[in-house]
Amino acid sequence: MRPVVALLQSRPETVIEDYVRLLDLLPGFTDLPASEIIIAAKAGNKEGPVGQTCPPWQLDGCVHSLTAKWEDPTELSFVAVKKSGVSVKLPQSAQSWKPVLERSNLSLMSEQHLVASPYRPIANVPALVQSLAGGLSFSPHFQGKRLVLLSTLELENSGQLEAGVSGLCSLLAPEKKSLNKVPGIEVKAELVQLAQEVFSSIHVVCDLTVMSIQRNGSDKVPLIRNILVAGNDPIAVDSVLAKMVGLSPAQTPWLQLCQNRQAGTSDLGRINILGEPELLDLDFQIPEDTFASGGAHKRWLPGALWNRLTGRSSGSDDSSTNSSWAGLFRDYCKE
Repeated sequence: MRPVVALLQSRPETVIEDYVRLLDLLPGFTDLPASEIIIAAKAGNKEGPVGQTCPPWQLDGCVHSLTAKWEDPTELSFVAVKKSGVSVKLPQSAQSWKPVLERSNLSLMSEQHLVASPYRPIANVPALVQSLAGGLSFSPHFQGKRLVLLSTLELENSGQLEAGVSGLCSLLAPEKKSLNKVPGIEVKAELVQLAQEVFSSIHVVCDLTVMSIQRNGSDKVPLIRNILVAGNDPIAVDSVLAKMVGLSPAQTPWLQLCQNRQAGTSDLGRINILGEPELLDLDFQIPEDTFASGGAHKRWLPGALWNRLTGRSSGSDDSSTNSSWAGLFRDYCKE
C-alpha cells in the first residue's frame, strides 16, 4: 500500500480546524482508543513561533482531532521530546503547551512510565547499537503503541533536514557517542527499522507555519510558510519536506538507503499526496545569509506562499514581533 502524506495551507484564524481537516485525510488516524496512542511532541531550544519547538496550536489541533470520538481522552499518553531524550517534566521551551494540556485534562507521561529498560531488537541494527554508548534502552510503555510524532522543520547549514526521523532518534536513541567509523546514514536507516518494530504504526505531523533555517554561523532564521504536513510513513514525510525546501529526495543518501532497506518510501511518485499537492511546487525563497545565500537579513522572509495567501510582497513589514503567528502564540500564552 502506498504511503499517504497530506498537505494543507493554513492561517492563524483557522489553524485548529485546518489540523482536523489535515488529519482526517490520513486513513484510520482516529480509529484507535486513547489508551493505545502516544503523542510525542518536539521541544527545541527556543520557545515561540520560531520553528524549533512545536507550537501550541499544533498540539491543540492534534488533540482536537484525536479526542473528538473519545469519552476519556485522559488515557492518551503524552511525552515531550528533546534532543537529549524524553523529558519527565514540561521543558522551559514548551511552556506554551500548558494551557492546551490543562484544557484537555492531559499530562506528561509519569516518570515511572518513562523509566528506560534495555531492549533487544529483532531487526539487525548493528550500526545503531554501535553508535549508542549504553546500548538500546527506552520505556517499555512505548512498545505496541501507535506513535503520533509532532515535529517542526529545521534545515541545518549542511543541508541536513531535522523533522520526522530526527524526532524518532531523540525518542528512541538520544544518547549517541561519537560515530567514528559508523556511517550516519546506516544509523538513520536502522533507527527507522527499529521504530517500525517498536510501534504498531507511526504518524508524523509537521508544522510548517514557521520553519527554521540555519544561517551562516550559528543563528537560525524563522521563515513563515503557512503549511501543515502529516503522513503515515516518516520517510515519505521527510522526503516531501525535503522537496519543499529545495532538496532532492533522490539525491539524499539516507532517504534512499531507507527506501532500499524497505524502511519507508522516498520516491515521490510512489507517495499518495492528498489535500493540496500543488504546495510541493511553490518557489520558496531562501533567506539571505544562510548556507544558500549571503547577506545579513534578520527578518522573517515570507516567501512565495505567504505572498499568494496575503497578497503582500516579499518586502512587507512582517517581522517576528508583529506576524500573525506571533500574535497567536501570545494568545495561547495568555490563557
